[in-house]
Amino acid sequence: MTDDELAELRRRIERLERERGGSGSDGDSPDDGDERSGRRGGRVTRRSLLQAIGVAGLVGYGASAASADPQGQLGTTSSPLRRLYLETLAGGLTGSDVLSGLDGPGLRIEDETLRAVVSEVENAGDGVPLVEVADGQVAVRSVRDGSGIGVERDGDEVVVENTRSGGGESNDGENLASSGARVYAGMGRDTLQFRRLTEGTGVSLSEGDETVATSASGGSNDGATLGSGDTSIYAGLNGDTLEFRHLDGGSNVSLSAGTDAITIDASDTDTHTGVSDSGTSIRSDVTDIDFAANLSVTDQGDGSVAVDASDTGEANDGANLGTGIGLYAGKSGSTLELNSLVGGSNVSLSSASGEVTIDASDTRTDVSDGGTTVATGVSDIDFATDLTVTDDGNGTVSVDASVADTHTDVSDNGTTVVSDTGDIDFAANLSVTDDTDGTATVDASDTHTDVTDSEAGVTVSDVDGVDFGSSLSVTDDGDGTVTADVNLSIGDIAQNGATDGQVVTWDGSAWKTDFPGTTGDAAFDLLAGGTRGLRLDPDNSSKAVSVVGGHPNNAAESTAAAVGGGGLDADGNPNVVHDSGGTIGGGRGNQAGSSSNNEATVGGGYKNTAKGRKATVAGGNSNTASGLESAVAGGYGNSASADYSTVAGGNSNAASGAKSVVAGGTTNTASGQESTVGGGYNNTASGQYSGVLGGMNNTAGGNYSVAMGRNATASHAGAIVLGDSTSTEEQSQQSDEVRSQMEMYAPAFNSPSARSKKEAIDPVDEESILKGLLDLEISTWEYIEHDNGRHMGPMAGDFADAFGLSDDEEMIGAVDADGVAFAAIQGLAERLRRKGERIADLESTADSLRNEADELESEVDELAAETDELRAENDELRAENDALRNRCDELEERLAAVEARLGGE
Repeated sequence: MTDDELAELRRRIERLERERGGSGSDGDSPDDGDERSGRRGGRVTRRSLLQAIGVAGLVGYGASAASADPQGQLGTTSSPLRRLYLETLAGGLTGSDVLSGLDGPGLRIEDETLRAVVSEVENAGDGVPLVEVADGQVAVRSVRDGSGIGVERDGDEVVVENTRSGGGESNDGENLASSGARVYAGMGRDTLQFRRLTEGTGVSLSEGDETVATSASGGSNDGATLGSGDTSIYAGLNGDTLEFRHLDGGSNVSLSAGTDAITIDASDTDTHTGVSDSGTSIRSDVTDIDFAANLSVTDQGDGSVAVDASDTGEANDGANLGTGIGLYAGKSGSTLELNSLVGGSNVSLSSASGEVTIDASDTRTDVSDGGTTVATGVSDIDFATDLTVTDDGNGTVSVDASVADTHTDVSDNGTTVVSDTGDIDFAANLSVTDDTDGTATVDASDTHTDVTDSEAGVTVSDVDGVDFGSSLSVTDDGDGTVTADVNLSIGDIAQNGATDGQVVTWDGSAWKTDFPGTTGDAAFDLLAGGTRGLRLDPDNSSKAVSVVGGHPNNAAESTAAAVGGGGLDADGNPNVVHDSGGTIGGGRGNQAGSSSNNEATVGGGYKNTAKGRKATVAGGNSNTASGLESAVAGGYGNSASADYSTVAGGNSNAASGAKSVVAGGTTNTASGQESTVGGGYNNTASGQYSGVLGGMNNTAGGNYSVAMGRNATASHAGAIVLGDSTSTEEQSQQSDEVRSQMEMYAPAFNSPSARSKKEAIDPVDEESILKGLLDLEISTWEYIEHDNGRHMGPMAGDFADAFGLSDDEEMIGAVDADGVAFAAIQGLAERLRRKGERIADLESTADSLRNEADELESEVDELAAETDELRAENDELRAENDALRNRCDELEERLAAVEARLGGE
């Protein structure tokens, strides 16, 4: 055998010895009982290593580099054990013996329990420390999510992520002040963007380390003249200099310059003037003259001005009244155009002294026969059927009888007086001439006659003609007289000398004429029983008539007024309307209106007064409405003295605030603007928009405040105070609160809770609140004085003692009860959160243990399989070992033989 073969043999033997170290041989080899520290080659399994170091019951092991000695030591100083998994210390490492020692920094055994003592920990970096040591224990702070930060648990790691969509910082910026150029432009993703500063006219920019300096590089700011006057003080900009005009004193004006001001004095302090026309004064002491647009004004230079009417202004337009033909034709530019009046048929026009006279000529005509007048003043000729009428074309007509009938009709104005008469007996004062043309001319030497009404005893002398109306029927009596019968109506009467506006009356013996009223401004009275019952008092200038009825002492002292009736009160005072448009319906001793307060009304009642403009007292006794459009509906001794104020009724109530209202009751006052008292006794609403709904001795003094009940005072703005039936006073303490002297029963109340309304704000310990609530006695009960069913809750005293929120032994504030409930809910939610986390941890641990058990079972199976493999391998190694021994023996024998030969040689 060569040296190389011998060296190879030795290496193989050493490798085999290492592979067999601790393999549990049966002791039949020459090496049995020897201490071996070698490791076998090939795959080193966890099971084979545990068998090599003699550990029983070990279920898991992991190390970066570990070694063992025959006494069971795990690890060395230079190669310590990194991680050890076991069920118990006693028996887990040394069988039935108790572990007696453990080497390692911060480790000790106490009561058969392995303990790790931590004396120091170190947090890397300079942020908020997460780990600290307290009483030998490591305390690790929790990591919570915040704005833009999400925290999640991923196995054994805590992942902190930025939850913002753009990532990174998302703080925004803003420009201060609400006006001016904005430097901050906005945010582009994670970048704050600012506008650059650019040099403008007269401005230069320079950059420092942390600042930007701006400076004026020359050039003065320009100026401007405000207003619309004719003269500007500012003249302009000359280079860098602002130039202003001097002020010079003019007529009646002197100037004096002080340190910072120029004083302008008028030497003539009276700026008023007089207005005259060619030396004749029109108006004196005028401060201002407003000339119309169509006037031109020229300064004469001698202290006077000339005012001319130019044609630049617009003249007022016109309109035609009534339904006839209009005189006003329209407007051409600034000229009003009127239609001319032209005389027509039977109408003549004449003008003089600014007047136009229109005369109508007589449309009647005379009837003549051959130049001889037959009838005069005839407005109509009724020709008989046996006559033919021909227009001669020269202003005359020819009348011929179509038949030889010697009878004729006599008509007057188309009305037949005598029909088919064969003979006409003309009176002695008539002359008849045959016209030889079938007509006769009748001439009267005296055409006048007397008209007599024998029945009425009335004679009208020397009448030129009698015009019988269409309502009269006239019959020839055949004796030189005629009979006129008529059915009279008032509209048809035009006789006995009656003129327009008069009536004809019969006094039992004769007709007489008179007016049913008066002319001019004289009053017209109607009497009843010799006493004036109605007076109509006209005012021609306003075309209005005042009406006064009732007692003759009742009066209307102005125009368009009315007193419907009534009379004197117990003191002898009548009903009187003092101003225009006022009305008193009736009653006694009532007054309506006063100086310039028109259209006041008193419906009736006794001694009522409506003296405000358009004020009203509907009725009642001794009521007064003195405010503008104020009103008192009724009652006794009530007063509505402010504008638009109202008292609906009651006794001795006063509405003295603008638009205030007292609905009723006694001795109530609404003195605040738009305040209201609903009723009751001795209540006052003095705050603006305040109200007393009712009750007794209540006051709503704060603006927008409300009081009701008894002895309730709401003196603060927006306060609501509720009194009860006792005499104890209840007052508001601050604005915008609700106070009640009585116990309140309602489904819900709203309490102010804005941070701006609170002070001395302290956080609460939710856990202690929850504990206090758990210790608080909760019971069901019924109110002693109110039979409204059972209720549930704590006692007010117990509540105050438990939480220290109030010392009221009778009441529990709703806001306090809500706050305790909120805090307890938060405390309970925190408990549930911690329990949920603990349950989640336990469930996670259980899942890990289950997984580990599954892994251990799988590993046991693997170890069993590996054991079988190791046994088979061990058998192979034994066989190989036997073969090696044999080979060694053989080699030794051969070596001995060789050595013997070498020695012999």
